[in-house]
Parts: sequence; C-alpha cells; structure tokens
Amino acid sequence: MLAWVGNHPAADQFLRVCYVLLLPLMTVAVIVPPMCRRMQTAKEYVLAGAVSAALCLPLFAVIQVRGPWEYYGYARTPSRRTTCGRSRPSRPTRCSPSTSITARG
Repeated sequence: MLAWVGNHPAADQFLRVCYVLLLPLMTVAVIVPPMCRRMQTAKEYVLAGAVSAALCLPLFAVIQVRGPWEYYGYARTPSRRTTCGRSRPSRPTRCSPSTSITARG
C-alpha cells in the first residue's frame, strides 16, 4: 500500500486532503442538523461519537501503534522517520495512532 501511494502522488495528495478535512466535516455534522431542525439526528451522531471514543481509547492504550515500518519490516530511508517523528531509536517506539500516520520526514 505504501509503495502504491508513493508511486501515485495524486492519490497521496487526495488522501492527505481527506485526512485534513475530517475534523472540519465532523464539526459541520454536529452543527448543521440542529440548524435544520433535526435535533434527533444530531443527538444520535454525538452519542455515536462518544460511544466510539469510549470503546477506542482503551484499545489504543492496550494495542499501541508501531507503524508499518516496524510491523512489516520495511527498509528505512534517511528521509523516513519513526512513527513519532524522531530518528530511528535503538528499540521500537510506541506512539498514538494519529502521530504514526501524520509524521513526515
């Protein structure tokens, strides 16, 4: 997957834009339904988000991310950094999921 995205810069850029727009779109999803008199829809969305967070946070604490380079054993290049954005340490580094995805070298 990483090799494919690396060979297709347009797909890489599209996925980065989607990731950046995620938070603003989630915010709009909370604000717009009440403005359109659909309060029940807004309450369901907020409840679903709260339940998802309540289920995911313990999982993130137990199953920490090492990133695809550690898991699959991909070769590192000088421009690539660890999942935390630091140079490769002597032992595997564990980080939160979002830093492993957004860290750039």
